[in-house]
Amino acid sequence: MKVLLEGNLAYVSLFNLLQFIKLEQKNSLLHVKLKEVAQEAKVYFDTGKIMYAELNRLTGSDAMYRLIGWWDYGGFQFLEVPPDELPQDNIHESLDGILMESARYLDEFADLKTMAPKLTTGLAFSQKSIQLIDQGQLPEFTKLLPRSFTVARFFEACPYSHWDSMQFLKDMFAHKGILTAEQAGGEDLRMTNSLTPIDSLESIVMEFVGIDDSRLFVEEVLQDLAFDRQQAFGFSQLLLVADRLIDRMKPTLRDEDELQEATYRLRARITSLL
Repeated sequence: MKVLLEGNLAYVSLFNLLQFIKLEQKNSLLHVKLKEVAQEAKVYFDTGKIMYAELNRLTGSDAMYRLIGWWDYGGFQFLEVPPDELPQDNIHESLDGILMESARYLDEFADLKTMAPKLTTGLAFSQKSIQLIDQGQLPEFTKLLPRSFTVARFFEACPYSHWDSMQFLKDMFAHKGILTAEQAGGEDLRMTNSLTPIDSLESIVMEFVGIDDSRLFVEEVLQDLAFDRQQAFGFSQLLLVADRLIDRMKPTLRDEDELQEATYRLRARITSLL
């Protein structure tokens, strides 16, 4: 693929960038990465017409609403793509329609963005919520989140549509079920303003085996190696974790190609983290 443009969304308006890509009328890919939260988004265009998007669990227009609503920084590449490498379309709305709907989301959840403005914003469950989670009175995915977490980690765990996940977060704030760092106290959230290297590796494992097994595999490997998720890791330690995770994943992967892809991505992530 030929790189046509690259930069950081902190310095280029995503709205203007999307309009520019539309006007270029090329078969292309907009690839955005947020290394701090171990996430990436891919948006494909067919002769300038938006036709496919994916961002973690979300696909199609829903992925675009999250991208436009939350990703105000991150390295991007605008690449020219051969026509035969375009994926099957999952977006049928126009770019203008998506931008208009995104504006409605931004207006509806403006108060939420004031409380939690960034993907790296630290949040925490209140003591009441922890009790409700233990009693099974909150959605199952909340059991996958630690006591304190980032907005990015919440989105990663939440299986809902973008609108529903935002509404859930908004309701939890309204009922004091989720607290900001200021409300909970700095001590509880001192580690949550960015994901740890282990969190980053876990996000890759999750794509291959699902969120439940990924959490289980990572915790088993850390326990076997007597490592702590929050400790400082060197290259050799992270490589050892990755190799153990690969061994743990082998029985669940479909074929050798998938194993090689998982191995490559885990090792590449280690290089990007150090």
